Amino acid sequence: MQNEKWIIAQASVIGSLHITNSLPCQDAHLCKSIGQSDWFLCVVSDGAGSCEFSHIGSGKIVELVYWHFSELVKSHKWIDGSYIPENEVWHKLAKDTFKIVLSDLQEFATAENYTLKSLSATLILVIVTPFGLLVSHIGDGRAGYQNLEGEWKSMITPFKGEYANETVFITSPIWEDDIIDTYIESQVIVEPINAFVLMSDGCENACYETTIFNEETKQYENVNKPFAGFFNPIIKTLKNLVAQGKTEEEVNLLWEDYLTDGTEDFAKEQDDKTLILAVKNDYANTL
Repeated sequence: MQNEKWIIAQASVIGSLHITNSLPCQDAHLCKSIGQSDWFLCVVSDGAGSCEFSHIGSGKIVELVYWHFSELVKSHKWIDGSYIPENEVWHKLAKDTFKIVLSDLQEFATAENYTLKSLSATLILVIVTPFGLLVSHIGDGRAGYQNLEGEWKSMITPFKGEYANETVFITSPIWEDDIIDTYIESQVIVEPINAFVLMSDGCENACYETTIFNEETKQYENVNKPFAGFFNPIIKTLKNLVAQGKTEEEVNLLWEDYLTDGTEDFAKEQDDKTLILAVKNDYANTL
């Protein structure tokens, strides 16, 4: 994706357990401009490990999410009107659009002789605008942003079930009106930002603060925040790579290598790993 105002590193890499078991990478992602505007969309989908064709499901989901949410943006003329919706409006529209994505996924499953459950996957969506971020998700994974003061904040709370590694998927029975808001979370970020990140849960041990031990209470507490000690040096590196003339393709190949074995945590991670990191391009923003 070409966007002079942002530097974007993106990749999905297979986990070591899938290599050992001769399984495909079940993660998928997409970053793509919406029309000819400065608006763009990023989405990450993590296929359910227990579902045979979830790698096909995650790939189809990112395509459908891009298509339907870009059409949503265009049909409401948000780009032309130079504004974004308030949180309540966005949440309702996101839920309605996810239902259309699910309907299309069902049609795809029927046409290709898959069961809908076999295509199960999570998803995290971010629409990037000049006025803020529109965020929504189903399931786990992580997403966060850095404001202009350098503070890192979370954009979503991953859904975790009663048991370890339990979550929900777009194909799960979550669509009744009285329970759907338990499983679908949406947010409008209007704070000016310097960077944002989306990832599947295979990356969180390497670069997210998920829990800390409170010495006073002697208990572990949920944190859910991007780890500044990981991301801040990476942001500097990305800016240096672009300053050196590295192309988008070259940056993404380096990013893929880094997610594969660039740190001890990444190297030993058994799950698939997807990470999208987008950073404001300082040079472009001074033009």
